[in-house]
Amino acid sequence: MKQATKEIVYEYIPKYLKGKALDVGAGNQKYKGFIGKYCDQYMTLDIQGDVDFKADAKNMPIENSTFDSVLSFQMFEHVDEPQRIVSECIEY
Repeated sequence: MKQATKEIVYEYIPKYLKGKALDVGAGNQKYKGFIGKYCDQYMTLDIQGDVDFKADAKNMPIENSTFDSVLSFQMFEHVDEPQRIVSECIEY
């Protein structure tokens, strides 16, 4: 059974999100209000918009081990090197 992103967010964020969180490809920060309840700090990265880090997810200007949680919603289908972005996220 396929679940909608919203259902997945509401089920898993309370269980697994912790500490300082980075939303990669945050866009309009659709889930910011909900996610903010479950982490100490919510920060965003995207190539455009009103975000904390305006950058390409393939080359994030962030020091390693900065974040406790990294999340992304509906972004990977829009990029040409998703494996590279996952590798970047693992470092943070």
